[in-house]
Amino acid sequence: WIDLDGIQHAPTHFDLPTLGASPFIVSLPAFELPKEPFSLTSGSLGLLLSFRTNVSYKRWNEARTAWGKVINDSRSIARMGAIWSKSYKDTIDDAALQRLGDAICSFSRTLMNRTLPPQEDETNFNIYTYQIGDQNYGEVLRTAKHRPTAALAEISNIMVDFQLNPLHQVEVERVVTGLCDALGASERIFTSPVPTFYTRHTARFLAFWLLALPLGLYEPLGGSWNHIAMLPVVAVISGFLLGIEELATQMEEPFSILPMEKMCEGSIRTAVMEQVERSQQGIQAPYYGEGKMLNVANPYAGEAVDAAVVRELPPTMAQPMMEAASAVPEPAVVAAANGALNGAPAALGAGGMADTRDPEPFSDEDARKSISSAPTFEEYMKLRNDS
Repeated sequence: WIDLDGIQHAPTHFDLPTLGASPFIVSLPAFELPKEPFSLTSGSLGLLLSFRTNVSYKRWNEARTAWGKVINDSRSIARMGAIWSKSYKDTIDDAALQRLGDAICSFSRTLMNRTLPPQEDETNFNIYTYQIGDQNYGEVLRTAKHRPTAALAEISNIMVDFQLNPLHQVEVERVVTGLCDALGASERIFTSPVPTFYTRHTARFLAFWLLALPLGLYEPLGGSWNHIAMLPVVAVISGFLLGIEELATQMEEPFSILPMEKMCEGSIRTAVMEQVERSQQGIQAPYYGEGKMLNVANPYAGEAVDAAVVRELPPTMAQPMMEAASAVPEPAVVAAANGALNGAPAALGAGGMADTRDPEPFSDEDARKSISSAPTFEEYMKLRNDS
């Protein structure tokens, strides 16, 4: 070794005394390893770290996607429920809309409570339930074994109390089911951690590789003073590799790093309660009169609307009219619904039945456009027996 004055000294030795004999000197050899083992194993280490990071990031991305769906669906339910309920009936009071807002916001809060350990959130969740306007519902949340499903049931109950148009009721329930899907995705991630043997094997591999790294760098960095360059080199390499391992470890449990409280309060509660307040003030939710708006979307539930109005409807709204055409007294409405679906006005057949087909046979210059007469029953049976 070389001291600070540049003087080279012999290798370090130890005197090992023995009983009844003179001391002798044993020189310690240099501890070093060739570079080949590190070159051969570095690829395997890189694959392990890459797979580990990819699996962890996939879990984090699925959790964030699920919460993004919770945010969007919560806003959609608030918009549809608040506007449609006030537009159909003037008996929907402000307390009912407040119940709707509390129920929507409580779902995201119960989902957050579901995916966090009890010691982290149980106290804060109980405080939250006492801030809900309807304390009967707050007690339900405190005592429920599965709180998110209790919140979903409350949302559905409120929508039933609103007595919405059946078509709109189905649409709201579809979005509520989307919240249930996001709940299932979150629970799947929360209850299915990365296998322990996989994470432990990666950690052991990395630990042994880094512990042996100074022995492999001893000879290549021999040009530095007393091989001192090994210290910063090993420290930097270890920092980067251990950082990748720590990054993967953190993302394995995405709910511990996602800003769920910020999403509950900022992204969901702010938008939902603002929509509730606008509807309570009559903004974006004008009252059209009992049943008037209902008849436009569902004419067979009340008075039949004019055929021209139905003809302007998109196929998605004309289809229910077709299915319940027997309940509509005006054949013109049925014809308009057929026209909206098929792109042309429908002809009325015998008995006032609307039919877009022309059963009369005819010949055309293009044989592909010709329609031959249908066979009689006897001809059909003969053809069937012959085949």
